[in-house]
Order: sequence, then C-alpha cells, then structure tokens
Amino acid sequence: MLDETLNQITAYYYPIYFGLGITLNLLLYYLIFTKTTRVFKSMKLFLIPANTSTMILSILTFSLQVRTVNNEKSLAVMGQGFCKYIGPEACFHSYILLLTFTSIVGIMNLHTIYYRMISMKYQDRKYIRRKITLFCFHYLVPLLVLVLSYIPKMDMTAVYKETLNEHNDYHFEPFGEFGGFVNSHSIYQTMVTLCLAIMTIYAPIFGYYCRRNALKILNSTKKSLSEKSIMQFKSLIQGLTLQIMLPLICYVPVATFFVYNKYSGYGQLLFSQYLIGMLSTLPAVLDPLLTIYFIVPYRNALFNIFKHRQSSAVETENIVFHKSSIMIPNVA
Repeated sequence: MLDETLNQITAYYYPIYFGLGITLNLLLYYLIFTKTTRVFKSMKLFLIPANTSTMILSILTFSLQVRTVNNEKSLAVMGQGFCKYIGPEACFHSYILLLTFTSIVGIMNLHTIYYRMISMKYQDRKYIRRKITLFCFHYLVPLLVLVLSYIPKMDMTAVYKETLNEHNDYHFEPFGEFGGFVNSHSIYQTMVTLCLAIMTIYAPIFGYYCRRNALKILNSTKKSLSEKSIMQFKSLIQGLTLQIMLPLICYVPVATFFVYNKYSGYGQLLFSQYLIGMLSTLPAVLDPLLTIYFIVPYRNALFNIFKHRQSSAVETENIVFHKSSIMIPNVA
C-alpha cells in the first residue's frame, strides 16, 4: 500500500530533518554569541529569538511527525513521533503549537528585515523603537491561530471513529489512537486557515517592499559607509529576502493541498497528507542555514574553522611523515 511506503519514508526523513535542524541551530547560537561583529551587534536582538523559534519548531515537528486526514466533518491529526505514546491530546496540542510557531518564524524574518530598513532610514532611536514596537501587532496573527484553535470543543474519540469509518482502506496502525478537530468547517477553523493564507501572501509582498527600500538607502549612503559594511548589509538583506520568500515555496503548495483535500469533493491526494507537515516546517532547517551563509562574519568564521582544521590535519600528517622518515635507518 502507498501509505505504508509513505510511513516508511517519513520514518527516515524526520530523524534526518531533526538532526540537521538542531545542529544548525546550535551552530548558529555559537556564531551569534562569539562571532557577531560590531556592525551586526544590534541584530542579536532578532537573531536569538528567531533561532529559538526555529529550534522549537524543529522539536515540535520531530515530536509530532504529522499526517492530516480530512473527513466529512472533522480533521484527523495523527503523529508518528513520540507524542503518540503520550496520547492523542498531546499530538493535538503539538499540532496547534506547530501552526503557531510556523507563523511566528515567518513574522520574525519579516520583523528583522523591517528593522534593518528602518534603522538605515531614520536616525532618531526613539522613533525607530516606536516603529519596531508597532510592528509587534503582526504577532497577533499567531496569537489568533492559537486562541481560535482552542475555542471549539474537543472530542478525540469522535474524530478517531469518523476517520476509521471513512478511510478503512488506509494504514493507520503506526499512529496508534489519534484525534483532531471535531468540526474542521467551523468558523474558527476557517479563520485559522484564512489567517495563515493571508500571512503567506502578505509576508513576501511586504518583505520585497522592505528589501527594495533598504537597498535604495544603501546605494544612497555609499559615502557614509565603508564598502565592506555595504557589502555585508546587502548580503544580509539578500538572505532575509530568501527567508521571507520561503512561504511562496513551502506554504503555497501546503495551502493548495489543504484546500483541495478539504473542499474539492474528489477525494484526497494521499501523499499530500504527509507533505503538508513536511513542507510547512521546512523553513526551520533552511532559515538557520541561510542566516549562517548570508551573514558574512558567520560565513567567514565557519570557513576559517574548517580551513584551520584542514591545515592542522595536513601539518600533523607532515610531522608524522617527518618523524617516520627520521626513524627509518639507512640500509644502503
């Protein structure tokens, strides 16, 4: 059966995803605290929370390993991770937190590029602080996602029974007993879907606006900034732009699959039940990777570490070879 094959694929995918994600998060923490230059010192205020958010998202993703199945009334949320051993309620709560942190990660990237633009455009620190504080209203979106998801009543047993009745040809054994949203067509769930869809479209548009203005300001201040600083800022803005554009790559297919499975009436795309969880959490791995690469001091520091290790290994090899050549007697 296809779902058995997909279950096996996810069983290999998520440990690799988690290992890579946590490694990148820990590496980025190290670089933030030890390799941040004076030029990017103010950015630590954004880099640390953003990295923490992606780390939490990686942990939630691995603990859940979600598969979603739409029923006539409900939405089944099942997990192949360790949360299934705690119970269906644990998987349900993990899924809501996963949706919440997915939107938080996207907004934090937007917040960072907005701060970079505002801090270059204005000199008044109080005004900059006020603008950055006003931007915090964007975080009402994940708060709405969190609150609205908990308003409808919970009935895990009803979701479980409906899923088994409607999809008796699916292979659900690896997920144990599961639950989900008993009424996925309620006004609250519709509002959650709408909030996430709006952010998916809004973030790239607003991010592109910030990028365009930031680059324009950089080009007009070439006389007041060194060439090195301009190059580093441009690299940072490019990296942030890619992070903000990730929703178009990851979330648009997710939203398309979700709407199709829920409203089309033509059945469900089986692979999309797994792909929704995989794609929506992919930025948790890509974000720290892009941050490390596009923040020049971090990239250089990492390059120097590997370069130093390589040169040390070559030096050690030469010493060993030299000693061995001395110890070999001349038998001629």
